[in-house]
Amino acid sequence: LVCFGNTEKGDDLLAMFELCGLTVLVAHGIHQLCMAHGAKNERLKWFGLYRFFWQIVPQLSSYSAMRLLHNVSPTVFVAAVYSLIGEIGSYSKWDTVQAWAKFILFRLFCFIVGFDSFLVKIRAAYTSINEQELTFKHLYGALVFMIQVLGVIRLGTFVQSRLFIFIFAGEDGIMQPYEKAKRNVWNALLVRKMWQTYTSWPQFVAMMLSFDENDFQKLVLNERAHVLYSSSDNTEDEAEVV
Repeated sequence: LVCFGNTEKGDDLLAMFELCGLTVLVAHGIHQLCMAHGAKNERLKWFGLYRFFWQIVPQLSSYSAMRLLHNVSPTVFVAAVYSLIGEIGSYSKWDTVQAWAKFILFRLFCFIVGFDSFLVKIRAAYTSINEQELTFKHLYGALVFMIQVLGVIRLGTFVQSRLFIFIFAGEDGIMQPYEKAKRNVWNALLVRKMWQTYTSWPQFVAMMLSFDENDFQKLVLNERAHVLYSSSDNTEDEAEVV
């Protein structure tokens, strides 16, 4: 697709694009850590740690230009369209046109670059897969391609975003700017609480990296408190009967 069928030039251009993207992502992560370490304002510290561990690290775990296809996968695309329709309800006509133009151009860019990256990488992986003799180098190349393909759909990120919509978006299921702000503040406060609970760096890092939607559910739902509340109600009813 890139460079009108010039495969060699397209491969080099895509590799440069991927390397530049990785450099920007790593630099952003270092910036967030430096901000969290040297910030005099506590708010900046917790926001920096939240962005680094829960936004940047998941992207670095299986970084590839193919991950742009995540934005054009049917489930994610439909959810994004529904969210955009709800957000532009209060926009002016010109702002609405701009929002739709940005949305379409971004998805088109993701599809073109992501699909081109898939073609380049499957050609590179073919040399490893099609070999008669299985060596460590060929096995490593095939495994890297498999990991990148599995990481195209960021399932954990998508599930977590749906949970946040359920908690913070209200009845309409659409995240408004002030609801996104509440979500970000809640995440920052959660990071602060984890830092206060797990005072050593290894424990804190382990908890931040392993936090997922199951832990989120445990924070939101408290069955033990419900059981205690029900038992206290039963005790009061028994007292009234006596």
